[in-house]
Amino acid sequence: MICHMEVTGLTPEDLFEIRLIGAPVFSPDGEDILVTEQWLDPKENRSRTRLLLCRTADGLIRPFTQGPSDRLPAWSWDSSGIAFLRQVDGKAQIFLMAANGGEPYQATRLRHGVESFCWTLDGAGLILSAPLAGGRLEEGKPPEPAGDFERYTTDVRRVTRLFHKMDGEGFFDETRAALVHMDVASGRLRVLESGDYDCAEPAVSPQGDLVAYTAGRLPDPDRPPGVADIYVLALSGGPPQRLTEGRFEVRQIAWSPDGRMVYFTAADAGDLGYGHTRLYRVSLGGRIEALSQELDRTLEDASGTDIGAPDRAPIVLAGESVYCLGSSEGRVGIYRRDGTGGWSQEVFKDRCIYGFDYHPAQGFAIAYADFRTPSALAISGPAGERLLVQGEMPGRVQDAFTQPQHFRVRAAGGPEVDCWLLLPDAPTEKVPLVLEVHGGPMAMYGMRAHFEFQILRAQGYAVLFSNPRGSQGYLESFCNAIIGQWGDKDYKDVIAAVDGALSRFAQLDPLRLGIAGGSYGGFMVNWAIGHTDRFRAAVTMRSVVNRMSAMGSSDVGFERVAQYGTLWWEDPAPYLQQSPLTYASNMRTPLLIEHQEQDLRLPIEQGEQLFTALKYLGRTVEMLRYPGESHGMSRTGKPWHRVHRLRAIQDWFSRYL
Repeated sequence: MICHMEVTGLTPEDLFEIRLIGAPVFSPDGEDILVTEQWLDPKENRSRTRLLLCRTADGLIRPFTQGPSDRLPAWSWDSSGIAFLRQVDGKAQIFLMAANGGEPYQATRLRHGVESFCWTLDGAGLILSAPLAGGRLEEGKPPEPAGDFERYTTDVRRVTRLFHKMDGEGFFDETRAALVHMDVASGRLRVLESGDYDCAEPAVSPQGDLVAYTAGRLPDPDRPPGVADIYVLALSGGPPQRLTEGRFEVRQIAWSPDGRMVYFTAADAGDLGYGHTRLYRVSLGGRIEALSQELDRTLEDASGTDIGAPDRAPIVLAGESVYCLGSSEGRVGIYRRDGTGGWSQEVFKDRCIYGFDYHPAQGFAIAYADFRTPSALAISGPAGERLLVQGEMPGRVQDAFTQPQHFRVRAAGGPEVDCWLLLPDAPTEKVPLVLEVHGGPMAMYGMRAHFEFQILRAQGYAVLFSNPRGSQGYLESFCNAIIGQWGDKDYKDVIAAVDGALSRFAQLDPLRLGIAGGSYGGFMVNWAIGHTDRFRAAVTMRSVVNRMSAMGSSDVGFERVAQYGTLWWEDPAPYLQQSPLTYASNMRTPLLIEHQEQDLRLPIEQGEQLFTALKYLGRTVEMLRYPGESHGMSRTGKPWHRVHRLRAIQDWFSRYL
């Protein structure tokens, strides 16, 4: 049971008061911008989205669609039409409408929906990435089972592949995403490519004759599961041409203006998840060039938040310059590569840009967040930056978001680590401190609003967060320093952050320390309370507990073998050494375990093992189980579960800290 404590200022229910502005998309003529607006519906207990149209001349913004689940808008090349995705009976379908308004109409009724799409150059067609069963174009609902056996056994799953499930998506079925052409006028569909692999990220060349896309046509598509090659296919027909060589986890694709090169951002599978996302280009002959090696920053938005808007991080080519998002020391901005190969920070401030587009007559349209602003839309050009709109929320909620104080610490023998501290308003006595640890670990706390942190601050806690070794947004050596060695250098960094805060801010109470974190952050919570008694209360969420069992139960657990260099059943020692469960007998801090029952990244057996061990030992421990939720519940789960979770964190620290 959750106690209802008296809280002034921001409350968990204020999640329902925040509307978020998604990534912008310029019209080809530059006169308008489309964005997705997102908010939470308390009555329906769901997230809702609709499209907004913003006029660039004066910033006038108005609803363009009514929702409730509209996203991924795309303009036709002549600015006359707009396509977007809308959920129908649980599947995303293509809707079309005129750019000057009117009612949208449903253009596809594919049985398994549509994942992504792009326009053809002439505006007469769309290229879809659409899941098909056996490459068949099927519409409407599936036929009724033929008999009782079929009726009552359709829920049985036959598993034949190593990579057979994905958190947030569930268990894979017989469908694979195919490349499909749709004629806009007639609605006729034509399969361009399909197979026992997924085709994704279609992009039509500037000349309109070719489409580039990714496809996992590999000898073993399970190892590693995220790898896909870039292919090019002539829309007039013929076999696809493979451009890359089976080692990239491709993020984004863009054509050069002359149609002779494909630019792409990708992580290298050989980096085991601890490397940068880099920029490359490949010729139609298959010659690959690495373009960002000397930059030593990851070219993606590595920041995390629990109030994130729909994002988009394209590659933009303008003249001899290439623009893409990149993360650096808690900031996310637009990097520019010039014609000589030099790199510079083009649009960078103390904030996180999570989406942008470019038009030569306007400059950059950017969607960004900072510590006090969950979302905003602006235009940044040669004349400066002009704010168009912020995501709606009441003034009292806006005022509750405050700016943290920044400082750096250095553990013995380690590099400098960025830290931020939120302090409650005008404390009259020593205040308790809660350390928050981010997930990943290959991510970063960015300079953007975090609802959970501000909720705790409103309750009277100081909130400390940092980017220890293992985080992105720094040198690659900073991130990969902890491969196969969690709980060593990273643990020293987070403890150094606590010590640094206590030494700098006299209002902090060194005897009232709490710790909280999810996923890898939950690992660090578990690790910390198994190695020190400094923390008086702890909250671990969707956490790593037993690395040995997670190797087989996690959707991608088997990928960790390369980090340890040994099979877990032949040599369990390194897996057990890295498992917080091994140190459960040392844990005496009151612990709240929060876990989701449909978590496939770190299945609920992880939380169950720790709960059972501590309960058996007679320690103070409770467990919250959230049915129907996956690993990302704190960001994308059912709204009232998210509110419940925030209340539970408040309650636990109120009771024990």
